[in-house]
Amino acid sequence: MVADEVRSLAQRTRQSTVRIHEVIEDFRAQVDETVNAVRAGEKIASDGLNRVQGAADALNAIVSSVDRISESFITMSAAFEEQSQVSDEINRQVVNIASLADQSDEQADAAKQSSDTLSQMAGGLKDLIARFVSKTR
Repeated sequence: MVADEVRSLAQRTRQSTVRIHEVIEDFRAQVDETVNAVRAGEKIASDGLNRVQGAADALNAIVSSVDRISESFITMSAAFEEQSQVSDEINRQVVNIASLADQSDEQADAAKQSSDTLSQMAGGLKDLIARFVSKTR
């Protein structure tokens, strides 16, 4: 009878050991699945971080490009303003030259009239001298 009880106890111990072994194997499988899931999550997070870093780098490049474009616009605006001022000055000088040309034309007309008057006076004097010379001879 003691031998039957020892056999029965050994049988139950063996069954309990098998059951404990199965529980440990199930737990180990679940731990392995959890580790694999964490590793996959780490890879996804790392890939996401790399993409975010790439997007940040791209945005920084865009900001730098916008800054360079803005500086170019400021430079071009200053050049256009300077060009406008030079153009205005050239326009004023052209107006001055046109005014001087008009004055020169008026002076040339006045000089022609004076020359015509002098020519008539010279002709009159010539006639007077010719009469005077013919009377004195």
